[in-house]
Amino acid sequence: MRLYKHLAIWEKAKLITSKQSAAIWEFEQTRGNGNVRLAFILLGTFCIGLGLIALISANWENISDNTKLISCFSLLGMILGCAYKAFLNQKENLFETLLFASFLTIGALIGLIHQIYHLSTGFEASFLIWALISLPVVVLSGHLFLPFIWTIALLIGLPLWNMLEPFLNEWSQIPYTGTFVAGSFFAALAAGSWYIRKIYPEIALSRAFFIWAVIGIYASFFIGDLLIRVGFQEHPGVSLTKSVFLILPFISMMTYISYITNHLKSFYTNILLGGVYFFSFYWTIFYSLNFTGAGLIFCGVLIISFAWVFYKIHLSIHSLKKKRLP
Repeated sequence: MRLYKHLAIWEKAKLITSKQSAAIWEFEQTRGNGNVRLAFILLGTFCIGLGLIALISANWENISDNTKLISCFSLLGMILGCAYKAFLNQKENLFETLLFASFLTIGALIGLIHQIYHLSTGFEASFLIWALISLPVVVLSGHLFLPFIWTIALLIGLPLWNMLEPFLNEWSQIPYTGTFVAGSFFAALAAGSWYIRKIYPEIALSRAFFIWAVIGIYASFFIGDLLIRVGFQEHPGVSLTKSVFLILPFISMMTYISYITNHLKSFYTNILLGGVYFFSFYWTIFYSLNFTGAGLIFCGVLIISFAWVFYKIHLSIHSLKKKRLP
């Protein structure tokens, strides 16, 4: 539901006055414009950075190595100094822009050092070094954009395939166990990120880790479901039973968590994923839109019935609580 509808409902219920409603609307519009402006500023900074790289590349042979290094280090120092000044003056958008610029400059500096001294460090190692050196800059960011970009650089830098290949081979053999192991790992990462976020809410990196970890939880269970369905032709009943007992409890649990935490976007996303799963489930069994449609209608009736029962139970509990109040 959009903000203006919420405000109209709250005003009608006399939770807020018309003056408060107008003030909330004006504040949210200003805040939204600030986010849009920051996005354009970051995009412009990225374009300027690419333009500078293009100009330097065009005149690369005419610039000495010492001049290149001194210029790059001086540029990084100037950007960090300006970022510190922007922080002191509480210019949030400028501060975030300069942090992003310093992150890109660190990456360019690493590439420059590799080129000048002909270092044999591989592609993955370069990204890992970039992620590690730029970590202090990323920790200072209060927006998600830079931590998300940094996380991608870190993932590229880590030799993930070599690290995970033995586990992935085992996962394909025992998909049920592998799914719970992978899901538990990401759940622990999400819990740790959530805890750090509660202690240091101003650090966006913990929020970025939390979002990636939640994505990892969902990916673990749906990859596990795909691995289970690989054996559908040989053991259809066993495969589908395992699939149902893997995915449905997971989606139900995540939907409930979204409900009790009042996170509507996650709630609707889980409902949508449940619908997609039911469609894929019936399509796997019958390979026919007729049977799939009939099965989905049956499930839809069950879900609506469950929602009606849940609503009645909720009203009953609410009325009991009212009666107990003095």
